[in-house]
Amino acid sequence: MRPLIEMHVRDVPFHLPLVGAYSRFGWSHPGPAQYLLLSVPYRLMAGASWSLPAATLIMNIAAVVGAWRVARSIDESAGRVVLLGPWHWWRSGIRPASEVGGTRVSV
Repeated sequence: MRPLIEMHVRDVPFHLPLVGAYSRFGWSHPGPAQYLLLSVPYRLMAGASWSLPAATLIMNIAAVVGAWRVARSIDESAGRVVLLGPWHWWRSGIRPASEVGGTRVSV
């Protein structure tokens, strides 16, 4: 999957992708926003493959900080829930799970 994302990111300034990331169910997500955002650090790091996971980490941290700020502007305790809620669920034994090929997989 990562080589496909890098291929689309590499194409951004020359051939703008019209669809998003490929899905395992045989369709593509709408919109190339992911590729547009990842192309900036990819170009700044001279096309280094490691820049894609690093940029993804930075984008995820920015999303969590943004969610925290919005929740905190509503209520201070809501800000704590956004930051500490997933940690509390993880410690209490609630794990996300999905089915892969008919087999239940827990994280």
